[in-house]
Amino acid sequence: MDVGAFLRSKTRMRLWLLLPPVAFVLLAGGGAWYCVRADRDIRWKKEFLESAPELRVMLQNALSVSSNSYLTAWSTGQARENLNSLFNDVARQSGFTINSLGIEEGTGARKGLRATVKGDGTVDLVLRFIEAAEKPGNLVTLESATMTAMRPMANPPYQVEMTFLYAYNPK
Repeated sequence: MDVGAFLRSKTRMRLWLLLPPVAFVLLAGGGAWYCVRADRDIRWKKEFLESAPELRVMLQNALSVSSNSYLTAWSTGQARENLNSLFNDVARQSGFTINSLGIEEGTGARKGLRATVKGDGTVDLVLRFIEAAEKPGNLVTLESATMTAMRPMANPPYQVEMTFLYAYNPK
């Protein structure tokens, strides 16, 4: 290699002297940037995996909320069973007594299932039953209710007939 070529041309001499440090800075800077990015990704993945059990619990809670909905009822029979068990559970929890429960398919503009619940209870038990049945996750709404006092007294027991709509469309 001829050293005179570098001594005669100042441009070649400067490139010969500056090229190795510039290449080193570029490689070191790129490597440092890659390491910082990889470290950030690893930390994010670690945090995600640490929160996975909490996410699993949240998913199970969401699935349990939708267990009485049309999302998990693949047939009309299954939707009827869901509605029947919902009303029985709600009645047990609220203290309302169900005497009869009829479930039929809605017709016309109101598709879905229509449940007619006949039972006995005081006003507060009836209101607790309606409130528990109409929770948003149940997809049940009260359409009509008729209350008849069984005997005249303060806070008498009532015979109640309620019609609920269940937002399940079997078609």
